[in-house]
Amino acid sequence: MSDTLFESWDLGVELGQLVNSIDDRACMTFTPSTSHRLTSVKFQVWRDTGDTPGLITLRLQLADGNDKPDGVDLATAVIDGDTILEGAPGSLQEWVFSTPRVLLSGTRYALVIEALDSSAGEPVTVGYNVNDTPHYSGGEYGTSADSGVAWTMQANVEFIFYEYGIEVVDPPAQDSASSGTWGW
Repeated sequence: MSDTLFESWDLGVELGQLVNSIDDRACMTFTPSTSHRLTSVKFQVWRDTGDTPGLITLRLQLADGNDKPDGVDLATAVIDGDTILEGAPGSLQEWVFSTPRVLLSGTRYALVIEALDSSAGEPVTVGYNVNDTPHYSGGEYGTSADSGVAWTMQANVEFIFYEYGIEVVDPPAQDSASSGTWGW
């Protein structure tokens, strides 16, 4: 069975958010319109010439009532940031989840990017769009400078992202233990 594109936003790269050091995080929240099993996510990313940001981790979390990541990982995926293209606008890089998670329609999730191996001088940059309309209504962009303890969210800014998965025919009813996902 091949993967299907479920949620995405791409109006072209205008700017980039640096993600570097042990404290920096960036996120994009999103709301699936169809229940499905998340398999991978693509973001537009780049690095400066000669930089070696190391491993770049993508964390799937639930979004809290303020549309911020809740800090609890539901799934993670990693890419080697030293192999991404140098210079803007970079390219789409795919994070593949080894254990796909079922996402429920109408539930808000957060995709959190971190580069714990990088230093302040060797970041990875994630491309985003800020000026064009319409904006993605299913979520928003955010940044954290303290390892995800506090987040600054911006409703009219979106990362360029593509979220893929496999459709789930009859997802189970959500219960409090699952908190919006089923890991079958």
